[in-house]
Parts: sequence; structure tokens; C-alpha cells
Amino acid sequence: MLFTVTRAEVEWAAGVDGTVHRMPAGVAERYGFRGQAADFLATVGVPGVEEYGLEFRVPDAYDPELVGGYEELAAAGWEVGPEVDDWVPLGHFSVNTVWADPRSGKVYQFTEGPLRPLLLHADLSSFVRTIVVAVETARACEPVVGRPDEEEQLTALVEAGMARVRDVDPLPFADEHSEWHEVFGCMENAVYW
Repeated sequence: MLFTVTRAEVEWAAGVDGTVHRMPAGVAERYGFRGQAADFLATVGVPGVEEYGLEFRVPDAYDPELVGGYEELAAAGWEVGPEVDDWVPLGHFSVNTVWADPRSGKVYQFTEGPLRPLLLHADLSSFVRTIVVAVETARACEPVVGRPDEEEQLTALVEAGMARVRDVDPLPFADEHSEWHEVFGCMENAVYW
């Protein structure tokens, strides 16, 4: 795993109104997750923080109807390969859905514009660390709103948050279609408050 993420950090990020979703180890293995990825989903989990449009979750029971959909996606014009039949949904941003490839542990965003899955994170720890950093950044930005130096302070806080992720995994901000740009942009422009 690229990042160390603790269960306490994930619970803090979810906050009072959010939920931490964990996938039991046996369920993770049925979906094809192995080793560190299966353990991460079972012990650390994925926070859902709807307040910031981060509506993520993992299935807590095995459901073969949830995985993939290669034929449907290809028929709709998506540039995908048959490997997406094994991918597992992780929820969605405000606009785009997010899926994990259990074999590689990589996380993808299904992006409507280019009709192709966008590699969003090198592994699950990067995905969850980015959620935690987004919430930390949002909570740091909120008290700055309304101050005379609001614009400069928000920009500095957002840039620092993005750098904490980008310095280890550049993928979340590498593509202009990544919805992480929108999430952090909303913080910089005080949209959430």
C-alpha cells in the first residue's frame, strides 16, 4: 500500500453524519481482492462523506450483480475491455462512479466525457487517503470563509492538501477529468459553505 491509513482516521473523516463501510474479508476474497487489499477493506474501510459529494461505500455481502458490465458498457460506446467484468463498485462522486480492480487494487473513475475508465488511484490506500485529506482540507477551509484574506488562505490550504496526496500518488490529479479537481476546486471557491 502506498499510504498508511488508520481506522481512526477513516472514522474521523466519516464524522457524525458519515459512515465507514467495511467489506468482510471473506466477501473481499469472493470479489477477488487478495492480501493487503482484502485486509485494508476489512479492517480500515472506506468512508462515505455525502456532505462533500463523496458517496463511497463497499458492498458488505457478495452480490455477483454488482460487478462489471463489460457488454453493456461496450454497447453504450465505452472504451473498456472484458477485465471490467471483475471490477467492484466503490460508490460515486457527485457525477462519476468509482470502481476497483480487485486483481491489481487500482481504482478507476468512470468518466462520462471521454467514455473511458480513468485510472484514478494506484491502490486502495491512495483512494482512502485522498478522501481523508479532502475532508481534512474542507474542515480546515471552513473557518477561513469570510475572512479578508479568504481567497489566499483557501488556495494555500487546498494546494497543501492536494500536494499531500500528489507527492505520493500523482494519479488523483493527473487527468483533467478526475473529479478530485472538482472536489478540491469547490473547497477553494468556498462552494461547500
